[in-house]
Amino acid sequence: MPQKSILMLLLKDFNPDPRVLKEAKSLGKRGYAVTIHAWKYKGNYAKEDYKEFSVKHLGPQLPDIYDKMPKLLQLFFLSLYIFFYTCNAIAQGIKKKFDILHAHDLNTLHIAAMIKIFKWKPLIYDSHEHYPSVLRDSSKLLYYFGIIAERILTLPVTAIVTTNDAIAEQLQKYKKPIFIVSNCIDLAWFDALANKNKAKQLLEKYNIKKDKPIILYEGIVKKIRGLQYLIEAKKYMKTDCIILIVGEGPYIEELKQIAKQSNADDVYILGHVPYDDIPNYILASDIGVNLLLPSFNNKFGNPNKIFEYLAGNVPLLVSNLPEMEKVVKEGNCGFVVDPSNPKDIAEKIDNFIKNSELTKSMGRNGRKIVEEKYNWEKQVDNLTKAYKSI
Repeated sequence: MPQKSILMLLLKDFNPDPRVLKEAKSLGKRGYAVTIHAWKYKGNYAKEDYKEFSVKHLGPQLPDIYDKMPKLLQLFFLSLYIFFYTCNAIAQGIKKKFDILHAHDLNTLHIAAMIKIFKWKPLIYDSHEHYPSVLRDSSKLLYYFGIIAERILTLPVTAIVTTNDAIAEQLQKYKKPIFIVSNCIDLAWFDALANKNKAKQLLEKYNIKKDKPIILYEGIVKKIRGLQYLIEAKKYMKTDCIILIVGEGPYIEELKQIAKQSNADDVYILGHVPYDDIPNYILASDIGVNLLLPSFNNKFGNPNKIFEYLAGNVPLLVSNLPEMEKVVKEGNCGFVVDPSNPKDIAEKIDNFIKNSELTKSMGRNGRKIVEEKYNWEKQVDNLTKAYKSI
């Protein structure tokens, strides 16, 4: 049987996006020839040679002075360059030979639909999030625009892939086959990199003494991640701990000021770290937090980081949002908390620290449920089912 080729579309730089990376690698290992057409964006994407697939970054790249421009001018140039990129991506897609088209997110579906008019190949819509709800967090008008756009753009779609049951329920109205491929941990990747000595060295690099339990957050640092309430919770704790925040984002400087003004001891905000170091930051920690604040979109959230914590035998402290709460209750692997209530956060962390045996037990439970259900090898079977169905 001849090898099937896949063209994936991504309206951002491939830096890499963890979900797209895992999908492309897994499909490549299973005999598909995968090419990703991504955007050059600012030109600071990872320039790597991948064995299982290839990446082509399409222009135009934003001007070098883009970050120094006034906000309104940035918006103008961003819109203009997205239009130029869209035209280029459509032209390149029409020229490219492939068997299956794979659109990552709603923001590439219009590109895929235009390519399909000329190529008429099967089209998979990979909905990483419920995008109308993402837009709803900005405005109601944008939400209704997203609903209408998604309804129209899914007409040429052959099958839909998404991340959890909650989003799948929203997408059922489009009457397309739906396959759940959760944002789960690649255990082979995690276990290959996790090393206690390296974990110890990372702490020593930042002069962090492992004489207290470490509460870890890893991921993008935004206000909606609730980290300000985690820092505030320190003054209500009856036990002592270290708060370790790993990742970059627009809220870092403000968060540092919050830590300074609250006189919170043992708060380390490290900024960007290499992605392959993440397993060792987890291995060095005792509790993993994800305190997403409620929003219209976040009720559908089931972030990959919670499964990364669990892979390292680290129990969870997560927001009382449906998808994360489901994992905690199903696996008995942590506590659920009101993410905007520092006293509640402090009480739950105290419970972890005072009951070390319970904490270790929840950590083991978490690893078990990841091994049995929430790992990438289990999910990739569903992805290949989606491809075989078309």
